[in-house]
Amino acid sequence: MPDKPDLCDEGERHDANIATQFELNQAFIDEVGVEKAEQLRSMLTKLTAAGFTSTDAAEKELRSRLSVLGIEVSDPEVTAFADQIVRSVGPVSVFDDGSTPPHQ
Repeated sequence: MPDKPDLCDEGERHDANIATQFELNQAFIDEVGVEKAEQLRSMLTKLTAAGFTSTDAAEKELRSRLSVLGIEVSDPEVTAFADQIVRSVGPVSVFDDGSTPPHQ
């Protein structure tokens, strides 16, 4: 068994789990503002570390937190975020020095 996860050249896993870096489109950022967009990104990242095993549970928690932040997203977007949260293995470094990819 290898010491490191099985990664392809681009740093993607070969199993059902994914290393997720949440990207928000510019139109969304313009609509909610940079501060709320960063709050959302931070919240999504924290939820990946919570260890959800059910998309329904992740979706319920996500909807609750979105309400607190005062951010509205469509049902398909909530479902997609919840799926990413459940499938994510959390922030995973793909660089030998242990760093994570910079946000672009």
